[in-house]
Amino acid sequence: GSRGCYADCAFCCIYAYAENADGARYRRRSPENIVAEMKEEYDRRGVRLFVFHDDNFFVPSRVKNLARYQRMAELLRRAGMDDIALVIKCRPNDVDAELFTLLKSMGMIRAYVGIETNSDEGVVSLNRRITSEDNARALQTLRSLDVYCSFNVLLFDPEATLEGVAANLDFMDTFADTPWNFCRAEVYAGTPLKQILEAEGRLRGSYMAWNYEMREPRVELLFRIATTAFAARNFKPDGVSNLNMGIRFDSEVLRRFYGDCWDAAWHARLKQTSTEIGQDSVRHMRRALSFVSAAELPDAAAVKRFTLEMARELSRADFRFTCAI
Repeated sequence: GSRGCYADCAFCCIYAYAENADGARYRRRSPENIVAEMKEEYDRRGVRLFVFHDDNFFVPSRVKNLARYQRMAELLRRAGMDDIALVIKCRPNDVDAELFTLLKSMGMIRAYVGIETNSDEGVVSLNRRITSEDNARALQTLRSLDVYCSFNVLLFDPEATLEGVAANLDFMDTFADTPWNFCRAEVYAGTPLKQILEAEGRLRGSYMAWNYEMREPRVELLFRIATTAFAARNFKPDGVSNLNMGIRFDSEVLRRFYGDCWDAAWHARLKQTSTEIGQDSVRHMRRALSFVSAAELPDAAAVKRFTLEMARELSRADFRFTCAI
């Protein structure tokens, strides 16, 4: 439905690509044009699930967003497409109860919410142009509407602090029932983040794989521990984090298209498992946070022992979660 995004986050390759390309940085097709293509796929191929990979499904105007999707809803009704499902992506500041109630009535079954960070320094250093209140309000709104969503947290960025990591973990714990993952802010060509790190002499590697270290050594140590210990859970295609997100989506597909097969008790069990996975990840990360806060940084042997022990604990927990899922 669109290309680009109206925001200018420091880490975003989409923003960098659009900013350096010809034409407007953010372009949208008309509702008429979108629905015409959807109708063709619906009639010709029987497509009923439409995944919108727009980098942002909205503009920064509640009034304009409502008008656009009210028009799209009207066109879908006229086309007889009342048995479809939609998947979208959005920024938290664009989540609105009336707007998402409308989208849910159109068949929206999943929204990826670009939380990215809930720490004060992360919001600034990543140029998010949002607030922690935006993040919480967005997820609480979707929770109240019973709209399935997921999000990612850039727990580590060049200016991350231990206090900021702790604040993000508190947020992730509060919304443990919502499947999420966490990682580091990576560096991509053309982004402000690359330019800043390059100017400061902190950028290493090449366009194949840029690298950097966090400004605070203890945060860098925490990142290295987490990357090793959570490698299977967070980054494998069949790791627990991806399985958690995927099976929750499968449940929504069943609810939308195969109501006779959908089971509310099973759905509730999946939500409880999501909560347990999130709480387990937060618990291990808080333990790692306490370790790096007190550790002797040169004590490589102690760091190795701690990391291996945590990796083994997570592996055992992942086996239990996989069986539960």
